Amino acid sequence: MMINDYDLHKVEETQKTTKNPKRPQTPQPENSNMTGSPCGACKFLRRKCVRGCVFAPYFCHEQGATHFAAIHKVFGASNVSKLLAHLPVSDRCEAAVTISYEAQARLQDPIYGCVAHIFALQQQVSFPFIRLTMFKTLADFCLYYTS
Repeated sequence: MMINDYDLHKVEETQKTTKNPKRPQTPQPENSNMTGSPCGACKFLRRKCVRGCVFAPYFCHEQGATHFAAIHKVFGASNVSKLLAHLPVSDRCEAAVTISYEAQARLQDPIYGCVAHIFALQQQVSFPFIRLTMFKTLADFCLYYTS
């Protein structure tokens, strides 16, 4: 589970009021879990998660490593890092989710990826529409010959 900005602000406020003001604060990396452990991407890459890590808000410590493994295998960590860095912050979350979904789909179906799933959904939508058109035509045919 990822912490949103409101929860992060509440945690920071609680830490300010409960810690000893004489004791110096040690800066923590800007992770989504605030426990000092690396984000899922840095955990998978076995590197230290630094402040401003582009992956930290989108790949939590617990499940992020498994999601990022697929992303790294399909697209490469460097390419995804560059992609997320070039996007506006407001679009990064949706991009991370989309990249993760595409990577998972690409591992399951290396040729078509998520296109196979999109095609299957289109078939599910179009089949009832075709049947409805067929029944309307049949009903018109029956009405024409019975009257």
